Amino acid sequence: MDVSGRHTSTSIVGGSDALQVTVTNNDSNASQLILYLNAKDDWFKHHVMTDPGGCSINKSLERLDCGPFAAGETKTINVAGSQRTRATSISSSTLPIKRARSCSTPTRAR
Repeated sequence: MDVSGRHTSTSIVGGSDALQVTVTNNDSNASQLILYLNAKDDWFKHHVMTDPGGCSINKSLERLDCGPFAAGETKTINVAGSQRTRATSISSSTLPIKRARSCSTPTRAR
């Protein structure tokens, strides 16, 4: 799986924050694309998610569940939020995405 992306932030409370992730599935069909957010950034704690980019939000597991992901498919996911509390500034070269994973069977939230 190939993952690339970018992140923009105003770094002020109430300001906009966005990330874009492009993922290419160079493996077999997967029933679910999962984007794990980096726990060090604690994105869900410091933001109000205004647009999860077509994914379902799973706050307890700090991830976005982005649906089926076919072999050879490329998805670009745009996530937008508004900063709710002051957090450590993230440089524009660092994504708050920890990793992307595809799974052949759906993963259930605990």
